[in-house]
Order: sequence, then C-alpha cells, then structure tokens
Amino acid sequence: MTGAPPLVSPAMGLDPRARRFLDLIAAGAKPRDSAPTLQELRAATDGLASFAAPPPPVERCDDVVAAGRIAVRLYAPPGSGDAQLPALLYFHGGGWISGGIASHDAICATLSALGLCRVIAVDYRLAPEHRFPAALDDGAAALRAIAARPRRYGVDPRGWGSPATPPAPISPSSSRARRRRRWRCNCCCAQSCRRSAARRLAPRWLRAG
Repeated sequence: MTGAPPLVSPAMGLDPRARRFLDLIAAGAKPRDSAPTLQELRAATDGLASFAAPPPPVERCDDVVAAGRIAVRLYAPPGSGDAQLPALLYFHGGGWISGGIASHDAICATLSALGLCRVIAVDYRLAPEHRFPAALDDGAAALRAIAARPRRYGVDPRGWGSPATPPAPISPSSSRARRRRRWRCNCCCAQSCRRSAARRLAPRWLRAG
C-alpha cells in the first residue's frame, strides 16, 4: 500500500534472531539456471553451520573406531572426566551426500551440554563416492565398536540412543552384545520408538531397548 508506514522502524532495527532466520532462508533460495553440483550442495551444507549459535563449552575429543576405519568426535559436558554417562550416537544430516563432523559441531555440543550426556558423532562415508549401504555399514560398525568397549568412551552401557535427525541408521542386533540383547535406534521413524521427540531431550532419553 503506497504511503503506508514500515512495519519496523529503521531506527528500531530487526531482531538479530529474526535477521539470522531470514539470512538462512535467503542462503538456500538463490535463483538458479541449473541443478546445483555436488560440490555446491556440500558447500551449502557447510555454509549453514555459520548460522548456528555459538556452541556451549564442552569437552571434545577426536578418535577413530572400527580398527581405525571410522572417525568420530566425542563430546561430554564440562568436568565429566571419565564418568560413565548416557550416550547419544549422532549421525549428521545432509541427505547422505553432504555434511560431516565439522558442519554439525555446534549441534552436537549443544545436545551434550543440555542433555548432560556424551555425544559421539560418526563421520560416515558419503555418496556418491561410497555407494549405499556404505553409510549404514559405517554407522553399524561404529555402534558395535563402542558397544563392545563402552567404558573406554565413558559410556554407561545401560543408556544408548540416536536422535531423530535423519539420516539415522537403525542398529542391527548383535549376538555378541548382551546375550542377544537388541539395541534399538530411538529415532522417531522407528516402530519401536514409543517416546515423543520432546521427551527424548530429557537426560533420561538414552537407554537400551
């Protein structure tokens, strides 16, 4: 409407959180004449990390599992030391083709700090360089390696989980672990999940099935 006063006075400015939200939308809505390349998709995923709030202080440690084949990053609340805590096995988003430990560092740190738990981020292999089911195989192998020696990673063997952020591979049964005890993924798409996503954000969200 011509001559109508602006909804937000220039002197007032825009709320920083609203500005960040609008910048996030603009970053993913650039006009294009062709489909994005794989490199552009990966750069876009990494670029979204710049919009994340600064991560809270946590303990971080990079490691490898499954005979040194899979990189992981371990997070723990400050001052945790060697205490055994519930653990969240985190598989980052990115449609199986993008993302990694670095792009989801702030998310994992926040989950660890607010959930009072350890978070283990898995750097699974990406497609198309590594075809399906390579990522699922890496997720299952990481779970088996940590479940076999939970105390090495400061993990309470009674408390496990995986977030509802896709992709989150469902862990298979292991005949060697807990005498045929089935470890279930707690993601919301699994039929065995009976808890809401909100409840899983509580400190007791991580437990074996």
